[in-house]
Amino acid sequence: MRRYLWQQAEGRRHAYDSHTHPPGLGFTFTTLCGTEVRTGSEDIGKWLRPTCPTCDREIRERLGIP
Repeated sequence: MRRYLWQQAEGRRHAYDSHTHPPGLGFTFTTLCGTEVRTGSEDIGKWLRPTCPTCDREIRERLGIP
């Protein structure tokens, strides 16, 4: 079973597959929208930033949520 998580990176909240990408500060990872991003210290505690609409659509599709 896949587990998807949200991570703040480069000014947006992106979703990623936790089985393929390590979370944490300073990591570069590929999001569900296909963008490669890197987490930085400016991303810590900033959960009110905009959600990536493509990640939101992709995670809903994968989880069967309308």
